[in-house]
Amino acid sequence: MRATRAIIAVLVLATTVTACATREWYAESHVCRAAWTQRIPEVWQQRIVERTRYETVPDGNIRCTSAKDGPTTRTHCTQGERNIAIPYATVETFDLNRAARAPHIDQCIAENCARKYGNAACEIG
Repeated sequence: MRATRAIIAVLVLATTVTACATREWYAESHVCRAAWTQRIPEVWQQRIVERTRYETVPDGNIRCTSAKDGPTTRTHCTQGERNIAIPYATVETFDLNRAARAPHIDQCIAENCARKYGNAACEIG
């Protein structure tokens, strides 16, 4: 139970650190990614996924405004529009082992940073 909490804490910290990572953090990141990619290799697979794109189409309404310009009345009409969702299928390539490898990489980065810099964010000073 205690180990699980520690792992969760490291993952949360690593995720937070990524947002404002230092050059030192990125260096440790490359080292850990290389090490863990050798231990848990990438296995690429393709799958069909459903996506949605949105398009604007006429909604059947017309909005007109008129303005009097001396003896002439000018009318300007605009076609009403609405967005519709259009589902489509696409092929996505993904790494089957990414989810298994990611926590190990995050923990490795945090441990290396803590050992070298005294904190999990690899911050100097």
